[in-house]
Amino acid sequence: MGDVFLAERSGPIRRVALKVIKQGMDTRAVVARFDAERQALALMDHPCIAKVLDAGATARGRPFFVMEYVDGLPITDYRAIATAWARASAPSCSCASARVCSMRTRRPSSPRPQAVQHPRRGSGRAPGA
Repeated sequence: MGDVFLAERSGPIRRVALKVIKQGMDTRAVVARFDAERQALALMDHPCIAKVLDAGATARGRPFFVMEYVDGLPITDYRAIATAWARASAPSCSCASARVCSMRTRRPSSPRPQAVQHPRRGSGRAPGA
């Protein structure tokens, strides 16, 4: 939906990420989705999410927004690594989850009144007898 560029902000000087809608993708639906993404990012306040610093439109009317630049792997490379790791560890995870599932005890969600007995009023016997 958008192209992301590494840019430099003039004042104060710092590296930023600039996201602009791709040429020819400026339909109303795409622009609305782009604006929703920009607004959602602007509302988020988390150390692992880049903050939106500025927004606007180019001279040709293409919307853009400026975010903090975060140095690291591109998301596509990260996804490839994470997918490979998940595939490699999937057999051990499924075995572990099967063991956990087999260890669970099943209890009725709401016991019947006759199944619950008071120790003094129950069957007349002492508990444990």
